Amino acid sequence: MRARVRVGRLLGTLAAVCTLAPSVARADDAPRQALLREGTIINVELAQTIKSNGTDSGDPIMFHVVSDVYSSDESHTLFIAKGSIAMGHVLVGRRRSHIGKSGKLTFAIDYAMATTGRRIYLRAEKGGGSGDSNKTFSIAATVLFGYAGLLIQGKDIRFNDGTQFVTYVDQDAVMTIAPVATTPAATGAPLSTTVPAAASAPTPN
Repeated sequence: MRARVRVGRLLGTLAAVCTLAPSVARADDAPRQALLREGTIINVELAQTIKSNGTDSGDPIMFHVVSDVYSSDESHTLFIAKGSIAMGHVLVGRRRSHIGKSGKLTFAIDYAMATTGRRIYLRAEKGGGSGDSNKTFSIAATVLFGYAGLLIQGKDIRFNDGTQFVTYVDQDAVMTIAPVATTPAATGAPLSTTVPAAASAPTPN
């Protein structure tokens, strides 16, 4: 009888351990946050050609991010992938006039798309903080240097597809990194254990 009781207790203990093991949480399973700091450089390039004599105020402008952008902290998390879409819009598109007034093209590069699908807002100037005055590129036909894709045609302005611009993150952005699910199966531990039924202990003579 004592043997049967001991076997029963052992089976009960094993069942409890096998039931509880899959629910044990790992300390590194908690969500983490990655930071992209204000002022981080984001290089973008035009995905289309824009001209002072062929654009109107409010017209959208598409760009692509030139290279991968990683978080500013030690996690080195990919925030914006190379080739991601960035969007801007035309503020002023003025063609040259017949009286000799030069063309003008003013536009803003508004945001780039992060790997999570959220918008990372951009500005044109490194310092100065957020504000509309820091978000615009204003190019007049008198500008001859500084942009490899800039063409002056009879005092009208044209930027070719592929022209690159340097922009800056407008404000700190935080990304939550979901933990990687860890199961006993992933670590080689069984999900459950089947213990064979114990044979009846022989009755002492």
